[in-house]
Amino acid sequence: MFTGSLSVSGYCMAFISSNGEMRTLEFYTNRLSINDRQSGKYASVAVSNRHIVALTENGVVYTWGGGNNGQLGHGDTAYQKTPKLVIQLPGPLPVVQVAASETHTAVVKGWSDGNSRPTGAVWTCGNGEHGRLGHGNTDNLPIFGHVAALEGEDVVQVAAGERHTVAVTRSGGVWAWGDVTYGQLGPEYSEDQLVPRKVEALKGEDVVQVAAGALHTVAVTRAGEVWTWGADWDGQLGRGYDELPGKVLNGLQHKHVVHVAAGEFHTVVVTSTGELWTWGDNDNGQLGHDRNDDDYDEPDEHNRYPMRVEALNHVFVVAADAGAGITAAITSIGELYMFGNITGYDPEKEYPGVNRPTKSWQIDTITGRWKPVKHVTAPADDKKVTDADGSGPTGLWPGFTTSSFLQ
Repeated sequence: MFTGSLSVSGYCMAFISSNGEMRTLEFYTNRLSINDRQSGKYASVAVSNRHIVALTENGVVYTWGGGNNGQLGHGDTAYQKTPKLVIQLPGPLPVVQVAASETHTAVVKGWSDGNSRPTGAVWTCGNGEHGRLGHGNTDNLPIFGHVAALEGEDVVQVAAGERHTVAVTRSGGVWAWGDVTYGQLGPEYSEDQLVPRKVEALKGEDVVQVAAGALHTVAVTRAGEVWTWGADWDGQLGRGYDELPGKVLNGLQHKHVVHVAAGEFHTVVVTSTGELWTWGDNDNGQLGHDRNDDDYDEPDEHNRYPMRVEALNHVFVVAADAGAGITAAITSIGELYMFGNITGYDPEKEYPGVNRPTKSWQIDTITGRWKPVKHVTAPADDKKVTDADGSGPTGLWPGFTTSSFLQ
């Protein structure tokens, strides 16, 4: 079974193959790097517009890139050119999941065996503005600090947004903290929350994964239903014009979603049958629907609701991620497709983007070997793969491990 990891931002992409080898690709320079495994095989990765966080199968964390907000967790704000071991994560518990925004980093620590599992604990570092670190203040922190307010909640996954952080517990509860300006923490709160607060609107829903965009939040339940809330000016919530927490129904009523990803202002989901659906901002063609939309203030109505990426009908998607103006997806046979601003995101410049899924790499899911290919757009036929090759999407959530800790 394919057990790699994929993460993409507006500036770079990182992928870990089934054999634990990691590649990173910088969009501006088109430079591909192979990252040595320094303490066991890499298991998962999270990238932001400024830094990269990688987790090994032994529960060890490496960070590198921009550290101007202390988001690398090394006790300073220096730029780190190569992967550096994070030693400021005390205690015997291994790290089992990592998340990154441009200015802060969050990790979950806990055992991954099926029997004796201590409470999953959240640790954060970086920029503390709006309380996004969850430490009860707005101070920056260049080393990882324990989010004490979640003690006893048994967290299994965390997501880092631009100004807020979200966590899901083993019991299916959702907690959020940080900026409330656009309702990304839920309607219960009118002021920034400096410590985690329960998202009461999802009470009774068995949530299994969350994702955080710049100013919106996405969740998927064990039943395969998608919930969204927060900013919606580009239609990233997928429910018309409703910014309160609610289910995304249009187009997904009879679909079982197994993974959600949030770009800066768009949303991506993968279904149990290998379908890829997208909605929201499409200025760079990141929705993959053969068109770009340049009007920032008035997005086309059809972008406000889920649409299937028809160009990928012929493949079975097992993993996907989204960044600022870009989307990436991996198929069951190791094909990597990217669409949107694959030349690199720069808010001061305009790029036409690639509005149709483009195959950039062929990845051997067994050996991990990569084979570059010329940019080839997906075929226009409507052939659909109905059978996976033993690597179905269940549990393949980019950015964190697929260990039993998450089951």
